[in-house]
Amino acid sequence: MTPQTSPDPLTLLRTVLDTVRGAGLDPWLDQGALLGIVRSGELIPWDTDIDLGAWESEWLPVRDRITERLEALGCPVFDGGTAVAIFPPAGDGALVVTLRLFTRGADGHAHSAFFRLHERRPGGVPRPLRQRVRIRSLATLLAVTKAARLRPGRADHALPGLRRRLAALGRRSPLDPSLRRIERRLRNSLLRAGGTVPVRVPLRFLDPPGALRWRGFHFPVPAPVDEYLAFKYGEDWRIPRRQWDYLAEDGAARNAPPARNRP
Repeated sequence: MTPQTSPDPLTLLRTVLDTVRGAGLDPWLDQGALLGIVRSGELIPWDTDIDLGAWESEWLPVRDRITERLEALGCPVFDGGTAVAIFPPAGDGALVVTLRLFTRGADGHAHSAFFRLHERRPGGVPRPLRQRVRIRSLATLLAVTKAARLRPGRADHALPGLRRRLAALGRRSPLDPSLRRIERRLRNSLLRAGGTVPVRVPLRFLDPPGALRWRGFHFPVPAPVDEYLAFKYGEDWRIPRRQWDYLAEDGAARNAPPARNRP
């Protein structure tokens, strides 16, 4: 009897880095992934993704090529504008990879935004029930539509009528423009329902970057990395904390100007 092996949580990271670097994009390690590796040499056990950062101006010219390549490998890609979430193939135990996109500002800062899709507002105040239900419903519809686009055999159990649409358009569903339009509308509705939080990082941390090696990976990283982590997570960043409110505590969010028309 062959013993079962545990899934490797880093398989998707390898695939993503091979793909984006093959297209000429070299993202830096960021957020909780950087914090965990610098602090303890390991990813944070309760983290659900691996965070990378890149310049939007370098991402846009290669976005379609990278997306098509990853989705051809069975890795769904959710492009939210200021961040791109890349999911492992179905049944794979790898961690999600989040690529956050930044622009260089004339104010000496790099600018991006966090999605706010959880069920609480800043300060821990719950959202109204109707808004929570809308966010959950849109997120579910978006996931189902993407799964149907990438894996036509699953469309039977996804959305009514989706199988007929796929059959009429042929089986080249990963490039199907009709389903891509549906996806885009759902994504935009979801982001409007949840809102975003602007973040701002001093450019001195990113230009030029430092370097970090970990488990055979080589990453650019913000530098000096200790100062960057203190800016992001506070002077006590070396002390693990499971409870973390990034809207109220993350230095990049607190450093940003207030957003307009936050929901």
